[in-house]
Amino acid sequence: MEKLNIDSFIDNNYDDVRGRNDYSPSLTLQERAEMGDADAQNELGAAYMQGYGVQLDYKKGLKWFIEAAAQGHTGAFANLGICFLTGLGIPKNYGNAFKLLKKSAERGYALAQYNLGVMYENALGVEENYELALYWYALASKQGYAMATNNIGNCFMYGKGEQRNYQAAFSYYMQAAKQNLPLAMYNVGVCYFNGFGVRQDKAIAEQYLRKAASAGNREAINALETLFK
Repeated sequence: MEKLNIDSFIDNNYDDVRGRNDYSPSLTLQERAEMGDADAQNELGAAYMQGYGVQLDYKKGLKWFIEAAAQGHTGAFANLGICFLTGLGIPKNYGNAFKLLKKSAERGYALAQYNLGVMYENALGVEENYELALYWYALASKQGYAMATNNIGNCFMYGKGEQRNYQAAFSYYMQAAKQNLPLAMYNVGVCYFNGFGVRQDKAIAEQYLRKAASAGNREAINALETLFK
């Protein structure tokens, strides 16, 4: 049920006043970025990093993240931090990742808050600290960030920073599953199958596992092949 999940890019529509400019809607994203629109620079960087509408190009993606971050763009801090955290297009550097993610997280950016929690939970460049991991997960969860909610469930499931509490774990997994997070659907299915925090019901377990599998969750696909042949 538990695995390292670093959420990468991209909540591109973050409303950061430092990057807002009233450009004509007829301008292309590239043109807006070249004219200095930090929102457009961050979005274009994400497009290059993922190959959305453009050819995949990590070097160009980094360039635009750096341009936007130089203007103080909160989302760009997070995206650049994730590049350092994952080694995407640049050598891994947990120190740089932490600094950038913390700067973004302190401004209330949920993507950064979640990944900062991941760093604390998994001792990525920082000392393992479940309490701080839960702190950042909780802030992201309050903004509706489903992966953070799921990870709070993991902390209760495995007793990280909190006493092991299957009922609490199930509650958080269910909350994230209702946001259509495949991993959370899988976790809910596992809880129903084993009776973790909820009355055991293998029929309902199969339903959730199939929902997760249909959304591409590999763990759910494997579980179905093993448990419901």
